[in-house]
Amino acid sequence: MEIQCSISQQERIAQLLIEIFGEKLFLNHVSLPVDVNIASSKYRPLPSPNDLHGKIIIKSKKLPPGFSNDFNTDYGEIIDEEDCYEDNKRRSKKDLSNKKHRKLSRAFSDLVCVLRSAQFEDFNTAFNEQQSDQVCTFSENAALRLATSDAEEFINYNKLFISRVTPGTWRVDSSNLNPQDFWNVGCQMVSMNYQTSGKFMDVYFGRFLSNGGCGYVLKPSYLRSDNTSMSATSSPIASSRLSSNVYSSNTPQILHIKIISALHLPRPEQAELKANSIDPYVVVQIFGVPRDTDEVRTKTIYHNSENPQFNEAFEFEIAFPELALVRFVVLDDDSLDYDFIGQYTLPFECIQTGYRHVHLHNIGGDLIANAYLFVHIVINSKSLAIKPRRSLSRYHRSLMRRKLRIASFRSVYNKQIDDLFKSVIQPLETAFEYRHAVEQSLYGLNEMCGLPEISNVKQCVRKIASRLQKANLTGAVAIRNQSDIPIFEYSTTLPELSRQSVVALEEVINQCRALIYNGTIIHKKLVNVQTEISELSKDIPRLLETSGVRGKKFTKAIDNFSYNLALLHGQTDLLNKAKQDANITIQQIFEAAETTNLLVESDQ
Repeated sequence: MEIQCSISQQERIAQLLIEIFGEKLFLNHVSLPVDVNIASSKYRPLPSPNDLHGKIIIKSKKLPPGFSNDFNTDYGEIIDEEDCYEDNKRRSKKDLSNKKHRKLSRAFSDLVCVLRSAQFEDFNTAFNEQQSDQVCTFSENAALRLATSDAEEFINYNKLFISRVTPGTWRVDSSNLNPQDFWNVGCQMVSMNYQTSGKFMDVYFGRFLSNGGCGYVLKPSYLRSDNTSMSATSSPIASSRLSSNVYSSNTPQILHIKIISALHLPRPEQAELKANSIDPYVVVQIFGVPRDTDEVRTKTIYHNSENPQFNEAFEFEIAFPELALVRFVVLDDDSLDYDFIGQYTLPFECIQTGYRHVHLHNIGGDLIANAYLFVHIVINSKSLAIKPRRSLSRYHRSLMRRKLRIASFRSVYNKQIDDLFKSVIQPLETAFEYRHAVEQSLYGLNEMCGLPEISNVKQCVRKIASRLQKANLTGAVAIRNQSDIPIFEYSTTLPELSRQSVVALEEVINQCRALIYNGTIIHKKLVNVQTEISELSKDIPRLLETSGVRGKKFTKAIDNFSYNLALLHGQTDLLNKAKQDANITIQQIFEAAETTNLLVESDQ
C-alpha cells in the first residue's frame, strides 16, 4: 500500500482494516532474543506459508526500529521516495539531495509485520544490510537487466530475500509481462494486470494450478537452497559471460505429445461474423528456462469445428521440469482479426500420461462447454528414452522442422535489433548440424555394435574389443592418445563387421572433434551478439518509439524481444552442453580403451 493520506486518515484506515479483516489480518510480529541485534537479517526468520494460510498481509512502509513506543507521539517520519528500483535510479539522476519526508501513523505502521517496503541499491548493500522481512520492488526493465548481467547474484539474492517485480511503466495499455522470466531467477512475487487476459495471464494462472491452487508454490531446490546449483546459462536470461555454475537440474525429461483431435470447438468469441465454420490448428508451447522454451503447431484442418483430426506428434526435451509449463492453444486460421478459440496451461509436473481429454478455457479463463483436445502423452527420463526408428523421409521432415524451430525469431519492428537476431540464424543452424551429426554418429555406432540406441560409447568400445578378442585379433587395432585425440592404428585387415564398428567409432571421434572446434567459434559469435543485444535492451522502449512502434504493436514487440532473447540464450546453452558432452565422449573412449587394453602409450 502506498501512503498518500493524512495522519488522521491513516489511523482511520488502520481501524477499518482491523475491523473488516479481523482475525484474517496477520499481525504477529517476529520476536527476537534480547541480546540479538535487530538489524541482523539472519535472526529475523519469516513465518511459514502454514502460518500465513488464509491470512491477509499488509505490505507498506514502516517506521524505523528506532521509533520507540516510549515516544509520546502517534506518528513518525519516513523518507518519501519510490520503492521501485528503476524509478529510484531515474530520480537519483535528477536530484539525490532533495529528499522529502512524509508522516506515517504508528497505528498504520504497526499493521506492517513481514513485508516492509525497502529500497534496493545493489547486491552488496542488500547482502550486508537488508533484513529478511524487507521486500524490494524492481521494475520490469530493471529486473531483466539484473537477470541478464547478474543472474547468479540475483538468484542468490532471491534465496535470502523476497523480491517483487512490477510491469514497466511503458505498458500504458495494461499489457502483461512474461512472469516466467522472473520465476526462473527465483523472484517470489510478479505483479500482473489482472484486467488484461492473454497468454501471460494463462501462464500465471497455470503456474498456480499446482499445490491445490492454494496460492503458494514451492520453488525448486536449486532456487532456494545454497547446497544445490544449476548451470548459469540455463537461467532464463542469464549472461553467457558467467562461468560459474548456479544451477543443477534433475534428470531431463523427454515429453512426447500427440495431438489426435478436437471436439466441439466454438468460433472465436471476438471474431467478426463471416462464416459458420472455422479452420482450427493447435499450438503447443513450452515455457521455462531458455533451452526448454519451444513452440510447435499442427497443420490446419479446414471447415471443421466438431471433430477435426490432427494426428500429429511432437517431442520436447525438458531440462528443468520443475520450472516448465505446457500450454495448449487452439486458433482459427481463417480469422483475420481475432483467432483465439481456447487454451489450457499447466505445470509440466502436473501432466498425467496416457490418453487425455484437455478441457479448453476461453480468453477469460472460464471453461468452454464440451470443448476438448484429445491427446496422447508419454514422458520418459532422457537416460531411458528410446527414439523409435522412422522412415528416412519422415526422419528428414522431422529434422527440417527441428532446424526451423531453432531460429524462429520474431520481428521486433526495429531494424537494428532485428538485424542482430538475423545475424545469428546461420551460426545457430550450423551449430544444430554439428550437434545432429554427433547424435547420428552415436546412433550409427550403437547400430554397428548391435547395442540399444541409449547405450554409451564405453559399451561400444567394450563390444568392439570383445569382437576382436573372439577373432583372435586383440592386437590388430590400437588407440593412441595424440594431443588428447584418439587415433586408430591397424596392424592387419579386420573382418567386415569389426571394420564397420571401428569406422563408426572413428566417425564419432571426428564429429565430436568438429563440434568442439567449430562449436567454440560459433559460441564466441553468439556471446558477442548477446552482449550487443543486452546493451540495447536497456533502451528498447526508446528504440521502439524512435521506430514509430506504438500501442499494441509496441507491446507485441517487447514480448517478441523477450521471446527472441530466451530462444538465443537457450540455443547457446544447448551448444555449450553439446560441447561438454562431446568432450565427455572423447574421455570415455580413452577410459574404455584403457580398460580393454586397446590404448597404447604415445610416442615421446
